[in-house]
Amino acid sequence: MMNKSNDTRQSPAAVKTSRLFRLSDHSFFMLFFGVCTLILCFPIVHHPTFHLAGQPLGDKGTNLWNLWWVYYALFIQHDLPLFTTMVFYPWGCDLRYHTLSIANGILVSPITHFWGPVVSYNFLFVLWTGLTGVFAAMWARRFELGIPAATLVGFAAAFNPFRWAHQQHLNLFSTAWLFLAFYSCEKLVKGKGTWREILFFVFAWLAALFTDWYFGLYVGIYFMVRLFFVYSTYEKEDKKYVFLKVAGFPFFIVLLSVVAYFHNPEPFFRGRIPVDEVAVQFAAFWSLDFFHLITPLWMIRMFSIPIGMEGEFHLNPGLLFLLLGIASFFHRRQMRLKCTDYRFLRAAAFVFFILSLGPVIQFMRDPVSFFGIPFFLPTAIVEFVPALTSMRVFARFAFIGFILLVLLGSAWLENWMNRRDFKIPRAIVYYACGCVFLLETNWKFPVMIESASPAPMFAGVHQPILEVPFEPSSLSGLHLYHQTVHQQPIYIAEFSRLSEYKDRYENAYPALGILNKVALSLPFSDEDLQLIQTRFHEELRRLGTVRIIISGTSSVGEEAEQVKDGLRRLLESYPREWGEVQLQSATPPLPKKAQIHKNVKN
Repeated sequence: MMNKSNDTRQSPAAVKTSRLFRLSDHSFFMLFFGVCTLILCFPIVHHPTFHLAGQPLGDKGTNLWNLWWVYYALFIQHDLPLFTTMVFYPWGCDLRYHTLSIANGILVSPITHFWGPVVSYNFLFVLWTGLTGVFAAMWARRFELGIPAATLVGFAAAFNPFRWAHQQHLNLFSTAWLFLAFYSCEKLVKGKGTWREILFFVFAWLAALFTDWYFGLYVGIYFMVRLFFVYSTYEKEDKKYVFLKVAGFPFFIVLLSVVAYFHNPEPFFRGRIPVDEVAVQFAAFWSLDFFHLITPLWMIRMFSIPIGMEGEFHLNPGLLFLLLGIASFFHRRQMRLKCTDYRFLRAAAFVFFILSLGPVIQFMRDPVSFFGIPFFLPTAIVEFVPALTSMRVFARFAFIGFILLVLLGSAWLENWMNRRDFKIPRAIVYYACGCVFLLETNWKFPVMIESASPAPMFAGVHQPILEVPFEPSSLSGLHLYHQTVHQQPIYIAEFSRLSEYKDRYENAYPALGILNKVALSLPFSDEDLQLIQTRFHEELRRLGTVRIIISGTSSVGEEAEQVKDGLRRLLESYPREWGEVQLQSATPPLPKKAQIHKNVKN
């Protein structure tokens, strides 16, 4: 028999709350977080067809395109969405390494069909916020927390500064699957190990994996640490059974799914991009400075501490939860958590915090060294594993570590109040903690802007589109949103993970390098001048019929006109019988409110 732990036992506070509301735990969580989400996400609920926080630039435009492309590929082209010929035309590109978030795209395909990807995006924003709270609270209940304490854990998970800092990254914002996987993992290891429990966990793990690769990795780490602590509690004759069925089957299915997804991929990783350079040439890509672990964001701002403040580092839930979490480390005997659960939560938090610090520990932006040798951490191994080199945004691991700390702190607070037999309702205490959490993390309502479609000039266009200059990935969202609205092929758009296509284009079509230099106001080399005088038009002819767009984000005012004049001079003598080359500037007028949302059907 599997280990049977009585995980349904309720604290006195939980019994009182259940009697008060006369709802099941799940029903209460659905009702509570449904109301909270409708109130705290009211701008989105009120304006579902508006753009979230303005123009679809950068990663937000890319995530809108993800929703549209998954729908378009599956239900219009009737093909898998893992390869597209619509981008990097005419070759196309492999999307298996792209953050496609295919689970999100499939889920909202009916909404995308009838109302378009903007409505789908805003629907998922609201849905995943509410369900993150529900699933995180359900997960906390598996550790015998009362309903009020578990609700506080769910609230901290749903409205954590990490999620709110990634509003434009729908894949990272979709944290509900992550906590559902944690919940199903607890049901599995504390239940009877039935096939129903195993398949439920496998489903949740795969849903998290195909929403964001990091989430799949988080669930795997959580599962391994959990198995380490529960394995010793099984009877001897059950150990082999546990390993083969409870552990082996989920790992096998997930591994098989990953292999099937990435079968025979194109060569991809062509060297490192060291964003944060540290000693010994290690690429600490968005590593978390140790100071972020021990200092809330408001204190970093107040004292103007010179460390990174990008959205990747908006993780700390505040001083209140830090103190509660620390208190739980020193008062273990006063808590109702089972010894195995307490040790697991503490160990899991430690593992995720260590991973968030990257390959070399940094303090105040400087690597910590001993006699000139940096202090290496376990994640330094990732630098030598090709399959994991893309999983180097280490700071994100701290999100799970902090939620585990919130759970420990909430458990300690609950038992501290139980031992002192507080007369005031417990719900008021947890409500006050939630308010302090919002104030400490500087929480703000989502911003909805009456944003225009950035590409009305594409209406009725049947030529492939070539946008210049070939900017970094900050423009890719704009390019991709053009395609989302008008379904026209794009010659080039700089995906952050597919930038090598730019070099491929310039090598295959030298004329594109000339156009790019004009758009960027860069000087010509002697070879460029010779190409312009001899075979520029012949090279351009090989592109076929194309509409060339000068991106409005590249230049403005008088500079934009100079760029446009330079391109016009290059193109004006292009023989008309060779095809049509049109030149436009991507500076569209704002449409009326009724034109903001475009129904994308086919």
